[in-house]
Formats: sequence, structure tokens, C-alpha cells
Amino acid sequence: MKQLNFDLSTNPPKISQWFVSLEGEGDAIGQPSIYIRLAGCYSAACSFCDTKFSWGEAPNFDELAGRGITIKLAEQLQVMTPKRMTVTGGEPLHFMEHFPDIFRWVNSISPVGLDFFGIESNGNLLKDKENCMHLIQSFNEIISEFDVVPTLTVSPKLDAKTCYEDQLTQQEVDKMYFDTFKNIADYLRQYPVYFKFIYDFTEEIIDFEHEKIFIDYLLDELNVERKNIMLMPFTPNDPIGEDAEFWNKSKDATSRKALELGIRYSPRIHIDRKLD
Repeated sequence: MKQLNFDLSTNPPKISQWFVSLEGEGDAIGQPSIYIRLAGCYSAACSFCDTKFSWGEAPNFDELAGRGITIKLAEQLQVMTPKRMTVTGGEPLHFMEHFPDIFRWVNSISPVGLDFFGIESNGNLLKDKENCMHLIQSFNEIISEFDVVPTLTVSPKLDAKTCYEDQLTQQEVDKMYFDTFKNIADYLRQYPVYFKFIYDFTEEIIDFEHEKIFIDYLLDELNVERKNIMLMPFTPNDPIGEDAEFWNKSKDATSRKALELGIRYSPRIHIDRKLD
């Protein structure tokens, strides 16, 4: 069983993966972006995770701003010149104090410079107000130095069994995310924040009625705009190959559910177009 740890990591982040692709989700779908995937996720253990390889600290992962990855990244950025950068994981909020350094590093080797910095997170570290303050400090450092306003996209992990291996009760998970969403509303409203939920039309892994409790909480109690709440289709193991029929059904069902709820449909075009 993976041991959860909700404390911020004090170790420098390592990079488990990086690539240039089109933005597949959120408010800027279709725009070119460079993705930096940080290794390490200590606050969730999702059975359906598609990046379990990034959970650990494998020796072949790249050091932040290391010579080898810097050369490769610089060469790639000479060919493709996205002005957007998204940091994901793993769970990047474990390393939030390093966000300014990550932005400085990539911006310094980009031939065109960056005008966007996005974070994709499960968000659960923000259940603690202190972590909200750490994130604000990190974001404001980027704003003051580069005049770039960071964006946070939260994809909550709500099911105790499939996301925390029963190390937390469902009641504890629910309280954690009610606290997280309330803290985001109280402390991070000045920054662009989006919420991304997964729709599993089979309901075999993800209970959407449970997710909807939190969607309604965002809409009705915290007054989050509907355009800032996204619904993303559950993605099978091989969406373009043997699971193509399931993938099409998942997209169709999710788009209809998003229309019913009046929230944004997130099509995952990077997967649909084989771009990742």
C-alpha cells in the first residue's frame, strides 16, 4: 500500500516527463504548450492513474534545470515555440516553492518567452490554509518578476477507496475537499482557477452522483462560474486502439452530461488526436 503524506516535500523536484503538445483541456483548448511533469505524488494513490510511473523518484528522472534536459528542451523549443507552460505530475503542489525557478528556467531557454504558467493538480494540499499561503507567495513571485498570472486547474480525487486505498474514510475525503474548495474560494479567487471532474458513464469506478455534490457546492455555495467547471470523459487504457468504441461512448455521454449541467465539456484533444 502506498503511504500517503500530505506534508509539503522538502526535496527538489525531479522531472519524470516533458513534451510539447496542444492544450487538450481547459479554457485554452488547442493552443500549443510545453508540459513539465514532476515526479512524486504523496497525497493520493488513484487506482485509475495513468501516470503511476511518475509517483516515485526513479534514478533516470531528470534533475530540474540539469544540463542534459536543458539542452534537449532548448533544441525542442527552437523547433516548436509554444508560449505556454503547464506543470503537472505526479502532484506538483508538493513542490510549489519551486514554481518560480521552473518558470525562470524554461523561460530563459525559450526563444520567444512564456506568457502563461499553468498548474494541474488534485488540489488536496490546499485543505490547509498554510499551503494556500505558500502557493500565493509562489504565484506572486512569478507575477512580480514576469507579469504572468499563473492558472490553477484542480482535478479532485474524491473516492476514498480508488484514490486513497482506504487510508482515509470517505467522510475524511469529503471534508478534505469541502475545506479545499472553501480555501480556494477564500484565498485564491484573485487567480484563474478551474475545476475538472471526470465522468464515468459506466459508474464502475467513479460515482458521478457523489462528484455532483461538489459541483453543486462550487456553483451554489461558492458562486464559481459555470465556465470554470469542466467535465472530462473517463479515458480507457487504449482509447485510440482496442478501447476506441468505449472511448467514443465516453465522449458522447460526457458531452451530453456537460450540456445537461450547463458546464464546460473538456474533450482531451491531445489524446483524441494522438498528440501525447
